[in-house]
Amino acid sequence: TYQIPVAQKLQEKYDHRLTHVKGNSCHTVPTYMEREGEGEGDESEFKFKTCDILHGSSLCPTDNIDLVRYAPCGTILTSTAMPSVKDRSVYFGKTPKAQAQWRKLRADGCIDHISCFTEEPHVLDRTFVFTKNGKNEMIQHEFCVAIVTGKCYHEGMSTRSGATATAKRNDGNVGCDVTQQANMFQDICPTWKIEVPL
Repeated sequence: TYQIPVAQKLQEKYDHRLTHVKGNSCHTVPTYMEREGEGEGDESEFKFKTCDILHGSSLCPTDNIDLVRYAPCGTILTSTAMPSVKDRSVYFGKTPKAQAQWRKLRADGCIDHISCFTEEPHVLDRTFVFTKNGKNEMIQHEFCVAIVTGKCYHEGMSTRSGATATAKRNDGNVGCDVTQQANMFQDICPTWKIEVPL
């Protein structure tokens, strides 16, 4: 696959600052971050805090929750583009028994200043893994970006219980001033901006 050669090239280019972890992100992401966040030394040595932007996968029903749990206030969260931001797994969909990850994170005050976008329609010229009809299928995905508030930082979030994972608010963490990060998304790409689902 292309992933390992790309990871190796980035490690060479950026003096081995990239860590490549192989496996199912439902297990590897929380395990890696717990190890990094609860390892030796004080919190200033928490390596994961150096990430300014985090990207959650669509294949794991807790990736975004796991990432936000260990992200300090002001971190930018984004996730895999989906056919709709009303999907039931990643963004804002809901069923009688479960809510999508971003809906949970927003309800618990873990993320704020959300902006969502669509993309220009594109007709595929070949078959891809996640396409239904293969070649000649038209796709137009949607995605969102948000600012992590810090209210759920490192606080007892259920990260391994599948779609029922919930975030618990850390009322002791007052967060930070995210005005600068929030303003980044106010005026960009107005043509492609879409309503954030309620």
